Amino acid sequence: MAVNKETLFYEETQCPGQLHASQKRSKKQSSIDCLLENEKGVICHLPTDPLLCCLGFRPGKCLQMIAKQKFGGPLVVKINGRCVALSRSLAKQVKIEGQEAGSPAVGVNV
Repeated sequence: MAVNKETLFYEETQCPGQLHASQKRSKKQSSIDCLLENEKGVICHLPTDPLLCCLGFRPGKCLQMIAKQKFGGPLVVKINGRCVALSRSLAKQVKIEGQEAGSPAVGVNV
């Protein structure tokens, strides 16, 4: 499910508060665990884990980091209006295109 890097997900997704792709924004790929609290990203690649599809994780979907538990605990992300906890090892396998670090999406519903 790899995504062509030239595809502009920011035009296709319905993420309130997302900037248009033509505006300056980092399109660097990383994993969910690299997001800071309240940062948002768009999924571009998933591991072959059937549980993720059941939880609403699909390429092109927006998600927002809600919390990172201490001592290597799970990450809590918001996707499709639901909060989901993921292990860090699984979160490292989900590749996203996100905004630049330090640019939180304040007051935005995902």
